[in-house]
Amino acid sequence: MKKFSDDSKRRVGNAVLYLSQNVEDLSKSKLIKLLYLMEEAMVLQHQAPFLALQYEVWQYGPVAKEIFVGFSNTPTILREYVYTSSSDDGTYILPNREFEPQVFSEDELMVMASVVKAYGAMKARELKDITHRADSLWYKKAQSAGLLDAFERQECTSSDEVIDFAELLSAELRPLYQQRLHEVEAVNDLKIAFQDYQRYQRGWDGEDALPLTEQVKDNFRQVLGVAEKSSLANIRIFPEDNGALSIEAINRQAGISLGNDAYSYYIIVDGHVSGADNLQFSAESVSRLLSSFL
Repeated sequence: MKKFSDDSKRRVGNAVLYLSQNVEDLSKSKLIKLLYLMEEAMVLQHQAPFLALQYEVWQYGPVAKEIFVGFSNTPTILREYVYTSSSDDGTYILPNREFEPQVFSEDELMVMASVVKAYGAMKARELKDITHRADSLWYKKAQSAGLLDAFERQECTSSDEVIDFAELLSAELRPLYQQRLHEVEAVNDLKIAFQDYQRYQRGWDGEDALPLTEQVKDNFRQVLGVAEKSSLANIRIFPEDNGALSIEAINRQAGISLGNDAYSYYIIVDGHVSGADNLQFSAESVSRLLSSFL
């Protein structure tokens, strides 16, 4: 299953929260289908991922395993956003806090509203008919993987076959979507790494290395707030044993050492090294430098 960064968890949590506030009788099955339809709509209308959840081909439709498992009993990873309530006619998802619209773009909010307007009043079985249409991604993938007959004969109820949303688009538009998806996934991985490094304690290297200083953590958070996704998708980070943070380009020889009040950088081109030391930190200047790494 996919691991969420704090930011991606906040987006998923608020998407589920939005549905719980705007859709009556929101069951787990209905939730998963509506999130899937939002993903499809975002790809078709804007050639961009919505939540970038991975959907597998299961018997009753496309399923994001993180959501399915997360609501198998009570909400786990999203318990701060929603809760479940059971009655004689089923178990439903209900809001646990106020929705945060600021975590979504205007385009995303419009897609969310349009999907709720078009499909929110439907039953889960009606939504299943939509996701199972012969021209749907689910049907095409299930057919090509030989799963339709297996599902019909009850030989299996799930699979690890993954739906590729790029197949919704023309050949000309697919690279644009794939690049945007790559950036979202890469930035999510970067933020997860940063979360992990923030937990390092003194001696994390087995000797006497210092953890990241609080100021360095705050500095990098500022960089994350202003840098372009394309720049962030092109870097990797490592803690330094003196409490600084090393930022390295993935596809070229370039890097930054981010300290409390200053940063240093190097760039190697055709064996020639250039760079500077002890530059005053600003998130904007580091962001511009990251863009130059592309």
